[in-house]
Order: sequence, then C-alpha cells, then structure tokens
Amino acid sequence: MYDEALHYAPTDSTLLLSRSFAHTMTTPPRLDLALKDADSAIQYAPTDWQAWLQKGETRLKMGDLQAAEEALVNAVGFAQGINKLTAQRSLGDVRARKAMPAPSSTRTAPSSSAPDSQVTQAPSASSPATPAPKLTSSLTSKPQPRRPPSAPAIRPTTVTQIPNTTTPNIARTTSSSAAPIASNTQPAPAKAFEQKSRNVWKSLYSSPSSSTQPTSGSATSTNSSSKFGPLNSFSANSSSSTNPTTGTQPTHLLGNPADAPPGYTPSLNNADPAVRALSQQALQVQLTELQNKLKISNKGALSIRPYTAAGNIDCLRLFYLGMTQLELTARELSTPVYLHPIFNYMHITAASYPGSTWLNIDCETSAYYEGKLPGTVSIGGYSEEYREHQLLIAPLLQLSLESATTLPVIPLNQIVQRLQTLQRNPTSEDNEGLRGFLGLSQLIALQSGFSTNRQRQIEYICMGLNRSLYDAPTRFVDFSKARNISNNTLGTVGQGISLHHFLYQILLGAELLVRLRKEPITISYAGVVTDPLSALIVLSSLWMANVTITAVPVTTTLTTALIPAPNYTLYAVNSQQQIQGLIRFAEALSWPLMGEARAYIENSYRALIVNPTSVGFDMCDWLFGLILPGRIFRHRIMSCLVFASPTIRNINSAPYWDNGLIVKNKSYWPKSTVLGRVLGGLRNPKSVCGWLGPVPAPEGWTETGWVKLNSRRVDIPVPISTTGQDTLESLGFGSSEANEDPEALIHSIVDPNEWIPSPGPPPRRASDTSRTQFKGFRLTQLAGTATAALGSLPTIEYRASVDFDINGKLGTYVLYSNPVFVSAPPCVGTHLINRRRANKYLSADNVIKVADLKEAYPEADKLVIIDAQGASEEVVARAWCAERARHAVIRRGPDCCFSCAVAVATRRTGLGVNVLIWSI
Repeated sequence: MYDEALHYAPTDSTLLLSRSFAHTMTTPPRLDLALKDADSAIQYAPTDWQAWLQKGETRLKMGDLQAAEEALVNAVGFAQGINKLTAQRSLGDVRARKAMPAPSSTRTAPSSSAPDSQVTQAPSASSPATPAPKLTSSLTSKPQPRRPPSAPAIRPTTVTQIPNTTTPNIARTTSSSAAPIASNTQPAPAKAFEQKSRNVWKSLYSSPSSSTQPTSGSATSTNSSSKFGPLNSFSANSSSSTNPTTGTQPTHLLGNPADAPPGYTPSLNNADPAVRALSQQALQVQLTELQNKLKISNKGALSIRPYTAAGNIDCLRLFYLGMTQLELTARELSTPVYLHPIFNYMHITAASYPGSTWLNIDCETSAYYEGKLPGTVSIGGYSEEYREHQLLIAPLLQLSLESATTLPVIPLNQIVQRLQTLQRNPTSEDNEGLRGFLGLSQLIALQSGFSTNRQRQIEYICMGLNRSLYDAPTRFVDFSKARNISNNTLGTVGQGISLHHFLYQILLGAELLVRLRKEPITISYAGVVTDPLSALIVLSSLWMANVTITAVPVTTTLTTALIPAPNYTLYAVNSQQQIQGLIRFAEALSWPLMGEARAYIENSYRALIVNPTSVGFDMCDWLFGLILPGRIFRHRIMSCLVFASPTIRNINSAPYWDNGLIVKNKSYWPKSTVLGRVLGGLRNPKSVCGWLGPVPAPEGWTETGWVKLNSRRVDIPVPISTTGQDTLESLGFGSSEANEDPEALIHSIVDPNEWIPSPGPPPRRASDTSRTQFKGFRLTQLAGTATAALGSLPTIEYRASVDFDINGKLGTYVLYSNPVFVSAPPCVGTHLINRRRANKYLSADNVIKVADLKEAYPEADKLVIIDAQGASEEVVARAWCAERARHAVIRRGPDCCFSCAVAVATRRTGLGVNVLIWSI
C-alpha cells in the first residue's frame, strides 16, 4: 500500500516514515530498509523531528548507539512543545545505554529485535492485552569501562523491569483499546507539580541508593509517537508506550536542568510518597491496570479519529471501542433508510463512481450526511461540512489535462447502436470501437498502448471531453451547471445541444464509467476526472438505467432518392416508480395542495406522450429519472411538486439552491438553512430528501412563494485538538485543578473506583413549574436587498427571528448565523467517566437552564451543557446557538450515554464544538 502511494508521491515524508516504521514491524525486521526510508524523509524534510526520531530509533535497534544519539540530538533540536519531551526521553534512554557497563557473561542479553516483536503485537478486539509479568534481575558488578568525559558516573542499581504497554494503531478499522486516558501523557501536570518535581529530581540524584546492581538486558525504548500512519496529522491521536529508564540520567541531558525530566528513575519503595506518586514507572503501571479494568466496561464507547484524505483534506471517522465491524448492527452503522427507492438517487458513493469529485462539490451527496434527528448531521456529515470549510478557506488547485484536438462528430446511428449494446451488457468494452469514437489514428493508438492499457483509454476519454467542453460549447455541455437535462432531448432548436450531441456525450460518459469501475478504487484521477466529468458519469449511469431509445424507420416511396434518417423514440422505463416517489414525497410533507398535485402527477407521463411541450423540463427530468444527486435532487423534487400544483405553478422553480417555500399557512425549509436546522427541534415536522416541514408560516405572511434567508457561516473548529493544552488538560481536567494536592489528583485518575457511569443532568422533577412554548417566527427584510443585481434573479433576503414564551415571558432569538447541529451517535452500553470530570461538567457553572440562556455568555473553549429536557426547550437551545454562532452536539433520548456525548462535544476527544444540548 505504501509502495503504491509513494509511486504517486515519492517526496511525501509522512508516507516514507510510515513505510519505515512498517519495515521495523515485519518479521524479521527490515532495519536496512527502514533506515533508508528515514534518511529519505530527512532529505525531503530536514527539519522534521519525527524523521530524525525514527532514524535514531532505527539506529538504536541496529545497535549503533553513537549514530542513534546523533540523530536524536537533532530530533530534540527540531521538536517543539510536548514533542520535545518525547525526543528527550528517547535521547536519555540511548545515553543511559551507552553509559551502562557490559552485562555479565553469566547472563544472556536479549537481542535487539526482541523489543520490536513485543511492541508490534497490538491487542485484538476479542482478547484484551495484558501486561507481561514483572522480571527482576541482577548482575555481578564488573570494572566499569573507560567512559568519555561527557558520560556521568554510573551507580549500579537493582530495578524492576516494568512491562511495556502497547496501544493499537489508530489507523485500524476497529479499536480494541477502551482506555479513557492516553498513555503518552506525563504523569504529573507541569504547572501544579513543577516545584515538587524539581525537589524529587534533586532527591533522586543527590543520595546514592544502597545495595544496588545494574539491570541486565535493557529493552530498547520504543515510543508510539514514531508510529507514523495516515492519521499522524493530528497529535491528539498519538499514543505512546514508555519503557522504564534503566540506571540514572544526568541532568544535562534535558538541556534545562530546571525543567521536569521526561522520566523518573523507578522509586516504587521510596519513603517519600511524592517520589512514588511522581514516578513515571509507577504511574505507567497504574494506568495499565486501569486500562485493563476499564476495557470491558468501556466496550462500545464512541471514539472519533481523524485522518487525511485525498487532496490533504482532514476528515473524521467514528469508531466503537473494542468492537469489530461484524459486531455492529444497523443501529450503530446508521444505514440510510429511504421512504421510497427513488430517494436513494439523492446520494452516491465513492465505490460506485470512482474518481468522482461530488463530495468536494456538494456535501449533501453523501449517503451518511444526515443525522437521525431532523435538522442535524451525523459525524460523517460533520466531516463533510469540515471538508467543505477547508476547501472554502484553501480551494484546491483546479487543473485539467486536455487533448490536442476536440472530439469528432460521430453518426447518430453508431452512437445509438453502442448505447443499446451497453444497456444489454453493461460491462462490455469495445476498445477498437472506442478508438473510432475518440477519433484516434491507429498509429497513435499503437504508440500509446491504447488498445491494451485501460488507464490510457480513461485518460484519452477525459482529455478529449475536457478540451471539447470549452472549445465546442455548441456540442458539449457542463451538466454540473446545467439547469435541465431534457431540454437537450425534447427541446426545440436553440434550447439545447440536440439529441445527437447529447447522446454522444452520454456514450462517452458510459464508456468512461465502465473502465473506471474495473480499475482499483485507490487510483487518483486528479486533473483527469474534473467536476464536469463527475456530473457526466453520474448522468450517464442514470440514463442507462432509466431510458431506452429505439429507432422508428421512416416509410419511403419508390420515388425517394435517398433513404431518410430514422426518427428515435425515448422511453422512460421507470416512469411509474418516479410518479410514486413524487407522490410519496408530497404525502410525507403533508402538502397543502395534495388533491390537485396527485391528479396531475398521476397523468403526467401520458400528458408528456400526447403533448411534450405541455410538461415543464423539471417534470420531464423527473419522469425520465435524470436528476443529479445532492442539493440538485433536493431542489428539483420540490420544483416538480410546485409545477404539479396548478394553483401555485406561476411561482416557477426556486431561483436559488437554498430557497425556502411558503404555501398557505405552512412553510418548508432546506435542512441546510438556519430555519431548517433550528426548527428541526420541534417534534412534529418531517425530514425528507433534504427538506424539513411542514412548520408554520411566518407571522403576518400571506403570500405564497420562495424565500431566501440571510445568515452567515460559522467557522468549524479543528476537531480532536490538543494545541495549547498542558498535561493536566490533556487528561480531561481543567487548569483550575492544578492547585490541588498532586497525590490526591493522581489517585483519583488511576483509582478504578473513581470511574462511574454518570446519568448526566438530573431529570426534571414532577413539581417543576418551568414552561416553554414555541410561539412562531418572523421574517424581516434586510435593507438594500430589493434591487436586482443578477439579471432576473430576485435578490431580496430576509433574516429570521424565533419567539418563545418562557415561564410567562416573551423571549426572542435572532438567527444571525447558521451553525451545524450534530446528532450524537448511539453508543453500545453505558460507559464510565471519572468522578471528578463528571462533577465538573455537571456543576452549576457548566449546566445552563434554557430559561437562563438569554443572559448566558459561556466561554467558547470550555464545555457548556444546555439542559433542554422540557417541551420545546431544544428549539430554544438551537435558536440560542444560531444567535451566538455556536455549533452543538444534540443528545436526545437514551441512545447515547453521558460519557460518550461529552467525548463527542469536547475538543480533546471530539469535535471541539463545546456545546452539548441535553434533550429527551
């Protein structure tokens, strides 16, 4: 996998380091290849501390301590923040091994590859990893060899070798680790323990230990921070396993003797309790024991992991700790369920359309975009929103490869014959026929290997289309921007590009899709498959599935000199299913004009046959099943329903993608608009095909028509971020707890009895008299938006405000922004949370009642829980988020426990929105 990836990105240092570490994981380890990749990574990224760290650890495993020390010195110099401690710890281990006396001949030292085999064994999902037994060994003292001047005097000691703890690689599809605490964190928060750490550090080196012998067979220290994989762009996901340091280390190894050291000498029996508590090894043992005890209890807990997708776009993925893919049910997998089979045309998958850029164009095309609650998105949907946000800030460079000439004109009968063949045999390839359709000479085909190389065929199709879309606009059309499709087949001259040219483009799209589906899905088509071609291959697939074309011969007479070209008839083979789907959509949304709409829809295809000009192109596209996915599908289905209602047909189709619709006393809003997201908190509206409704019409509104809302986008924070956190905060505790007793704090972290199943905010009592009622919403026209600036498109925009009766008082929230609401995914079971954390999150400072929201201004970087357990209170909480520009995670019902909901909302383990709406 890495070899193939490096073939396309040979200078990617991350891939080189990933392959380097993979070489060290093989049996036997390929240390020579690992070193070669580490050197290559350094060549391309000379200041990458991880590259120097990987080189140093590889040299250490090869037994070259001097070269390992030189590389790790560079790693310490280039590392920053917490990463410097990781590099310092590895450097300290190497220098301690260099200063160790040679082991006695009566003992056999373990081979350098032994630690590798131990580290690489990740615990399986069904069998939790258990610590190795403690081994105690002592050696007979021998005269110490001559040391360099920089090496300190070594006092022989007797120590207990602490077992190394490994964590599974986070790139796995399932995770067996259920530990709520990352193992790469320091044992004591630096702010609280700084002075005590210095005292302990002095005590460890000021007094010699008695009756000690050197430890034999020191295992090579291997940190998981050097396990570079696809997810290493987020430091929060890096877990490490630290081996104990053998012997003592001089203070000059750390650069600054006043700083807390990266590790402590084992002092488990020291008379000073602070030394025992601050011992790196003691804490590691306790964390390992805690991890094993919590592993069963936390099985099925939610875990969000970041990864980097194509184009260097950061994405998110949801995991269930300790569970395999086979153990997950439809409840956890969130398999989409459609009210009608036609509705699945709104979504596409990357496997069905390899190389497609639809997710970059429109995040609503993802089948896993919508959340289980109306007006919300799933974790996958939030990932797509985050992708869109990144592309908005830093758009991808749009490059396209083009051929030297435009595509030729092919006779219509040849095009129709090939389309009919593909419909009978969807996987057939006619390479010689394709060469003729592309206008390639036999010489060019032979020179390029066109006939035998499928990748060459894909490139020639794409490059020919890319060139022709711009150089021959009268013959080719960009369907990603086209208003309709049927105007090219049923329209008059001037309304489209004609049936002949349209079918030629559809044929090339079908030929391209056949070949794309036969190639490995991992191949990148950047610069080859562009946005217009992504739309073309989807449209070609829809055409091949829903439309058939037949030739109708023209009768001739004996006096006819030439045989006229035949006429062609198009058949919508799934027209009845399309009709049923549109009716089901209207029923689900309680359409106020259902009677007249049903009467028209039922007879629409017959009306099209009798008089094609009597049916609008939107309706024609729907009957023939030629609706592209995502927001285009959402827009077209409502436009068809409006056309099918003669009473309001005069308002025509929506001029913008995100227009809302007001019909009589009801209104309907796209889920991506602020009203669609806020009013989704009501319990009566439905969510179908990206639309939410019916909800009441705005107060004082008497007209029927389309409405454009004004609300600003809200920046999406970087998820799973630990930037700026100290060690205490990385464990889930606030900086305010740094002044507490260190021993008590550490004890509360590692004591299994301090991990409890918290129920979350207490339910409302029966005597509770608080009441909240949704009164309605108002639309206010914004000044300066009445003048048309885009031709015939209306530019009037409105700002929405929502009114509530809260305990007898009127409360109004103005929806200035359009935040994203994430539906908390269901977890499996109830999971544990540290008692201190639960008490902190459920304190009066963190939990806000809905009645107090108007005057609440919580800090953006701290978790706030909104208690919305009363009727209509969830809508108030959503409206508050829209007014204050705050994304939120919504937990409704018992599917998600408190521990998992908090983990999803916070920045250390989740999305970083820091707002949790607790609803029932």
